[in-house]
Amino acid sequence: MLNASSILFYQGKATTISILTDIGCVFCVTKGFQPSAVYREQAEKQLEAFEKYHVQGIIWDLREAQVIASEDQDWTINYWLPKALALGYRRGAIVIPENIFGEMSVRKTISRIQLEDQNTEADLAVQYFKDVPSAYEWMKAEISELKAGLTKQ
Repeated sequence: MLNASSILFYQGKATTISILTDIGCVFCVTKGFQPSAVYREQAEKQLEAFEKYHVQGIIWDLREAQVIASEDQDWTINYWLPKALALGYRRGAIVIPENIFGEMSVRKTISRIQLEDQNTEADLAVQYFKDVPSAYEWMKAEISELKAGLTKQ
C-alpha cells in the first residue's frame, strides 16, 4: 500500500480510484478481469477525476489486473486518450500486471497510445514499473517538472 495523502474518488467492482493530493495525480488500482462495461465505467471515472482535480498524471497499479479485451484497447485509443489529453493528461506510471497475458495486453495498449501521441503535441510520457513506490517517486518528479514548466526533449 502507498503511504501518501489521498482522497477516495471512486470505488468500483474491480477498481479503486484516488487522488494523491500530495503530488496531484490520479491513483488507480485495478484487480482481475473487467468486462467492457466495467472497464469503460472506471475509465470514465478517471476522466472525471482529471476534470475535477485538474491533474496531469495517473499511476495505474495493475499488478492484479488481467487481460484488456481488444475492443477495450481500441476504445482506450479512440475515445479515452483524446479526452484525457484534452483534460491535461501528460504522465502515466504503470505498475505492470503479474499475469503475463495482462502484461502483454497493457504493453500493447500503451504502445498504441505512444504511437497515437506522436500525432499530437501533448508531451506524453508513460513508464513501466514493478512496484508502486518506484512509480510514485517517478510521478512525483514528473509532476514537479510539469508544474515548473519544464518538458522532456
